[in-house]
Amino acid sequence: MTAFIITLGFLGAVPVWFIAVALSRDILIASGGLYLTKRLGSPPSSNIWGKLTTLTLSIYMSIAAICYMLDTTLWSSDLVFAGLDPVGLVSFAFVLISFFVYFSESVRRIRNISSGHTLS
Repeated sequence: MTAFIITLGFLGAVPVWFIAVALSRDILIASGGLYLTKRLGSPPSSNIWGKLTTLTLSIYMSIAAICYMLDTTLWSSDLVFAGLDPVGLVSFAFVLISFFVYFSESVRRIRNISSGHTLS
């Protein structure tokens, strides 16, 4: 999916800043997962927010690719904000929410271990 997202950015079908945010989220989650695995012995588990983010990103990227190939848009310019149509805005919201959830769960796990509580 990463190559697909980057390609859409180069084509101008998706704002480059959005691609940077989405890929940064993935890199930070992967890096944090490696850190947690090394420190705690297990990576963070997937959750519904991550799954919904993947779903909304897939839908947004598919719509962007189809619109690019057909040289059309689904939304009037009144509904586009910062280069994102309504589906892109929903996808962006899920990227932010899922990052926050993964980050807060990871911090909670580290604090529990540091204070002597068991993994959960």
